[in-house]
Amino acid sequence: MFELINTLINAIYWFCVDFIINIGNLLGLSYIEINTILFLILFPMYTLILLVMIINQHLHINRLRKADQR
Repeated sequence: MFELINTLINAIYWFCVDFIINIGNLLGLSYIEINTILFLILFPMYTLILLVMIINQHLHINRLRKADQR
């Protein structure tokens, strides 16, 4: 079972590395530059946007609940 999981994780890892290298080649950037853009810029921005959306939805639900209780 461990071998299967290890093989699957390795396959996913190398697929992602190949994907980033290919994107870098298409854009004329290095692996490190693409990795930096993805994980130091885009992913944190995406996470913050999702957090803002969650908070907004929570506030909206609370307003609806208060209006429904009246």
